[in-house]
Amino acid sequence: MRNPTLARIGVLAAAAYLLPISASAGADATCFDEIEQSYQWDDGGFHWSAMPDRCPGATQPASPAERKWGGSVQIRANGADATVIEETYSWAPKRTGDSSGCPHYVKTVTRRTRVAKGGTLYETKQVDSEAPQRSQRPLRANEMIYVSNIQTVPRASDPTVDARGTDTIAGQPCTRVASKSIVAGAGSYEMCIFVAPPTCRAARYLQPLELMTKGPDGKVIWHGRTTSLRYGGGGQVVPSSSIRAP
Repeated sequence: MRNPTLARIGVLAAAAYLLPISASAGADATCFDEIEQSYQWDDGGFHWSAMPDRCPGATQPASPAERKWGGSVQIRANGADATVIEETYSWAPKRTGDSSGCPHYVKTVTRRTRVAKGGTLYETKQVDSEAPQRSQRPLRANEMIYVSNIQTVPRASDPTVDARGTDTIAGQPCTRVASKSIVAGAGSYEMCIFVAPPTCRAARYLQPLELMTKGPDGKVIWHGRTTSLRYGGGGQVVPSSSIRAP
């Protein structure tokens, strides 16, 4: 019987190793004040296959598509104002009721909405049909809404990365890079990133146009892809009046 917790820890460790931390962009890279982006990802059923045997008679996903873990993020930002809506779904042990030592897996969906408006961060989080949890607090100086999966462009001199040329995804140009195999048994990644100056504030919200991580055995762990991306100067993409506090 495989332990899903250990499998999950292994995946997270691999993912942490894959994240590039330095950025570089050409002088002709575009900075912008506003951004609207839709991004989604899934594991292709990887986590479901890593779970131990399910209980006899327990709910089973009817198709491979339903076995996936994944989610989406919708980002709209105008200067200091922004809205980020994240939705994730996964199969997890039932949290209530007597499992009698058998992990009854159920599909769970978490929706998290965060709004930065007028110097305040508002957050609403809801898990399945449970009552939503709401909170708010003042934003710190220069604070932005944190969004996971953000990737930056590694430096051209980075010895751990191979440049793979350019591509176009969701109608936008991007730079393709892939990790080199320098550590035995490590995972790998391939991604295509929209290039923007690292000093561009709005670019801190950018998700990769495409991101694929693989385990040491070459199996895909996560595959993310941008479905739409719009950006521009003030008032061109996301009117500030359209971002409202709840």
